[in-house]
Amino acid sequence: MGPDTRLRDLFSIDHPIIQAPMADAGGLDMALSVSAAGGLGSLACAVF
Repeated sequence: MGPDTRLRDLFSIDHPIIQAPMADAGGLDMALSVSAAGGLGSLACAVF
């Protein structure tokens, strides 16, 4: 039995890496870089 690939298949990503949406620490450039590297980039939505 091989590794479970459901997460990679669901999001169509190469690597099972999900960037946490971090307010004021991440941003568009970081999300794009993670996505370009094959992971799932995220943007923070609720910044106070």
